[in-house]
Amino acid sequence: MTNSPRNSTPPPPRRPAGRRPGRLGYTGPGGGAWSYIEPPTEYRGTTVQVCGLFPFGTGASTPMIGVPVGRHLYTGSAVCFDPISWYTRARLINNPSVWIEGEPGMGKSTAVRRMVLGLTAQGVTPLILGDLKPDYAHLVRALGGQVLRVGPGLDRINPLDAGPWRQVLDRSTSAPAPSCARRSPTGG
Repeated sequence: MTNSPRNSTPPPPRRPAGRRPGRLGYTGPGGGAWSYIEPPTEYRGTTVQVCGLFPFGTGASTPMIGVPVGRHLYTGSAVCFDPISWYTRARLINNPSVWIEGEPGMGKSTAVRRMVLGLTAQGVTPLILGDLKPDYAHLVRALGGQVLRVGPGLDRINPLDAGPWRQVLDRSTSAPAPSCARRSPTGG
């Protein structure tokens, strides 16, 4: 690099070639090399307790509650997640819903199929409404479920038809109502 009128700053000085410390320090007499370096002491605490220790405070992994969805990239531990278990069992979230968003081909449908399969094994009945591609039809059939193809000339759904729930409704209406439900509209 030459100094020109445009570039009036001199180049940075080069470091003299010399010894460089290795992973455990300088080798040789008086170099201070260690044969063993102790790991630092680890403490656990909440974010309120260790907030002043940044960047040395590290969060724990996700709880082992729910459907196993994969392995952690750094620790190799199992990562478990499903909104039903985190809502009902662990009470980690306020409602049992999940929003999955990402670029095409990045595994969104695969993650949802994994959650559906794991939740079905736990006794949860999945309802997949509006499967347009269809991504889940083969899975539902493999699990013994019913796939309805709705549209012109296909299956129809009547939301006002009680269907098999009619028997349950008949039993619930024939049972005596609690005394607070028998109140007349006039308040008597």
